[in-house]
Amino acid sequence: MTDTAKLPKFPVATPIREGLIAFLIVFGASTICIISIYLKASSAQVESVRSELARLARQSAALVDAQSHQKLNDPEQMETELYDAALRPLANFHKSIPEISYIYTVIKKEEDLVFILDTANRPEWLKFDRDMDPSILMDVYEDPSTTILEAHMSATTMTDESIYTDEFGTFISGYAPVFDADGQHIATIGVDLEVSDFYSRIAPTRTAAFTATGIAFIIACLTAVALGRYRYIASQKRAELSKAMDELRLAKTAAEEATRAKSDFLANISHEIRTPLNGLIGVLHLLDKEFDASKNQLLKTALDCSNDLQTLINDVLDFSKVEANKMEVEIATINGGTTCQEVHALHLANAKEKGLEFNYKHDTNPQIYCFADPVRLRQILNNLINNAIKFTNKGSITLTLSKRGNSPEEMTIRFEVSDTGIGIPEETKAQLFMPFTQQSASTTRLFGGTGLGLSISRKLVELMKGTIDVESEEGRGSTFWFELPAAQSPAPKTNDVPQKQSTNSAQETDYSNLRVLIVDDNKANRYITHALYKQRHQIEADLAEGGQEALNCVRENKYDIIFMDCMMPEMDGYQTTRAIRNGECGDDAKNCIIIALTANTSAEDQKTCKDCGMNDYLSKPINPKSIAATLSKWANRIDT
Repeated sequence: MTDTAKLPKFPVATPIREGLIAFLIVFGASTICIISIYLKASSAQVESVRSELARLARQSAALVDAQSHQKLNDPEQMETELYDAALRPLANFHKSIPEISYIYTVIKKEEDLVFILDTANRPEWLKFDRDMDPSILMDVYEDPSTTILEAHMSATTMTDESIYTDEFGTFISGYAPVFDADGQHIATIGVDLEVSDFYSRIAPTRTAAFTATGIAFIIACLTAVALGRYRYIASQKRAELSKAMDELRLAKTAAEEATRAKSDFLANISHEIRTPLNGLIGVLHLLDKEFDASKNQLLKTALDCSNDLQTLINDVLDFSKVEANKMEVEIATINGGTTCQEVHALHLANAKEKGLEFNYKHDTNPQIYCFADPVRLRQILNNLINNAIKFTNKGSITLTLSKRGNSPEEMTIRFEVSDTGIGIPEETKAQLFMPFTQQSASTTRLFGGTGLGLSISRKLVELMKGTIDVESEEGRGSTFWFELPAAQSPAPKTNDVPQKQSTNSAQETDYSNLRVLIVDDNKANRYITHALYKQRHQIEADLAEGGQEALNCVRENKYDIIFMDCMMPEMDGYQTTRAIRNGECGDDAKNCIIIALTANTSAEDQKTCKDCGMNDYLSKPINPKSIAATLSKWANRIDT
């Protein structure tokens, strides 16, 4: 059962508390937004006043008569027609703008600014409702602001940054340069704007802010009520959802257990099928030396069928691992050129037998390295080449190896298998790498196969951090390609088990003096394995049908090599190997060569064999080539 305590929980809070929280969030956020908008609107009003003031200052400066202005330099001139004539344009402009407090001009005299014109000095005919004391001609400007000093020195239009208040009211000033006919700066004009009505200007904004705050309060209340109602309903639904999630977890667990059970079943059935298949193939290899040429075709047909059955078992087992996410790869630096050469040589005879030309092409340097699992890389290439041979009736097949990429970081190694076969329709490409998929039912009937190979190949390429795809046109052939990360050439390293330097092949080497023990619980397998060693290598071996009997044999005899079946009742091959390595059969036997014989072929099984102390690994069904390769590999460790 699923532990319900681990199920995700909904917040357990009362509707009232959550409603209050919602009210505070909505009302608080709304209030902050309203205050922000209000401040921006107020700031915009001030900027509007400053912009208007700058415009008025420039207009006033344009009205100043530079020639008469320059003649005013004595306080006695204030009662003259010259002063009145110079002041008249500014006074008229002042009278037309009620908000203006007064307009004046200043010049720099020694270190001080002094007044020249001042619209507070108006003749009777220009009098209007302004009660201001005039500045006297040539009177010193006491404590001028930084802004007017900067405006006068730079001869540019400027305004005060903010409003100011003095005994006469609230003002903000603007300044503009006055130029003579030659463009020379002769004075600076100042305009003081009465803004005591400023707050009345922003009163609508303030009213709108209070109205918006009231609306936000109402919305926050409605939100709180709605959320409280929603949480009340949600609390009723929580139990139902929790129960549904519990059922889903149980269903998921059951599905995962079913997948694991299927994977285990396929692994076990694969082992059970390989055991009799080992005997069948072994008999066929033994008969190969007995039959005459007229019966060789029958024997070859039987071997081909056995190999096809073995391939099918491998595909089903690999697919079960893909489904259970148990497929693993061991990445190493691989010479792609060497692998392609070996795979090409392996399939050359099959292609020629069908009348096909099989070519291998590569870059100028055939030593091309990539990061890959060597066993799985061969499996992918074998699958693609087998498919190319199967679906090509005439023409050629080409295996191509090349580098792709413009920099070492982007470099990939590309493997391509091209054929001139039946091709693939465009509508079929999308499903081609899916399990149990072939082009059509007719293809399956004509050519056979389960449709698992490409699905498994795709998964293996992805596990090796690569990509795989196909380019094809129906009736004109196909090109299957995959790319793997490129690797640098590895440093030379010594072989842990150097091969014996001999010009003789393993079949020509005399191993008749070897003391060999074959351990297998299956009687047929013991007989077949013994017969193959005797027929091909003249080896007379002792036989044991279980782990305990094998230990007794090792105690009584000194063996050069032990072929150990892994899956045996009572005491399996792993336990037997550990007992030998631990010295239960004497110190002389601790270092003898032990080779695993098993129908389990996964990377995990190989690791288990290595961990328990086995030297090497032979997978069932066993064939003469693998036996010969194993004897040749370990010949230098055997005193013949």
